[in-house]
Amino acid sequence: MKLIEELQSLACLASMRPEVTVHLGDALGGGWSFNWATARIEVDAADYALRPPDFCRGLLLHEAAHAAVTRYHELIAPADRGDRALLELLNVVEDCRIETWLQRRLPGCAPWIRIYNDHSFARVLREQEEMLREQAAPAFLIGLLARWWFGRPLDGIHPLAVAVIEEVWPAFGRAAESCPPAQAPARDLVEADYRRHPVSAGYRSLGRRDGAAEDHPMELCARMSQHDMWMEVKEGILPVFRRLLEESGESSHEGGRRLRRSVSVTVVP
Repeated sequence: MKLIEELQSLACLASMRPEVTVHLGDALGGGWSFNWATARIEVDAADYALRPPDFCRGLLLHEAAHAAVTRYHELIAPADRGDRALLELLNVVEDCRIETWLQRRLPGCAPWIRIYNDHSFARVLREQEEMLREQAAPAFLIGLLARWWFGRPLDGIHPLAVAVIEEVWPAFGRAAESCPPAQAPARDLVEADYRRHPVSAGYRSLGRRDGAAEDHPMELCARMSQHDMWMEVKEGILPVFRRLLEESGESSHEGGRRLRRSVSVTVVP
């Protein structure tokens, strides 16, 4: 079996969505992404050609996990979808949340996740050392990721970022742990909880058929857990991040752009 065929099988297994397709990108260095509108995972052609297969397996599973449980693009207000700072923050928290869930769903994938995370962090910390010292907003975003991954605060970053990471860390921990179950529960065990959950009313207001037969139990769990994550971010992290941007006089755009270039990319319609 070719690696690309194996990646296709892994994508459907991890996402629990048979309609998800995997495509090899046309351009070298084009990045990894999942597109919700097309249910398509794009594989970075350079990684596919040059990296070990386990590196590609790990990043494929990362994108498949977005397909399985990431729903924040359906929860945030349309007017907020162009808010660069919000999207960068959400992507950072969501990457940690989906990898927490992924390693519970498929414990054997942990070495694959370690390969690409160790590589990505080594690259970011090496190439962006000056930026992390001098710019508080990107240091905050990368510092959150690094503290989650390494289990300790990142040394040598902007002092304002250090203080703000400490302030939001309890809310960040709760957000990263707001995961669906590792395996889909029985539908009758989920439906009652879903009907009582505030996210159910939100989907009804969007014209979605609440609890429709085509809604897999894991889909209902994904919606509930994503809503819980979003509340932690909205109430406990985002206001602090906006304050950091105001106090530092910075835009997070450049740091987020560099971060997304070094780590995987997620496409929000």
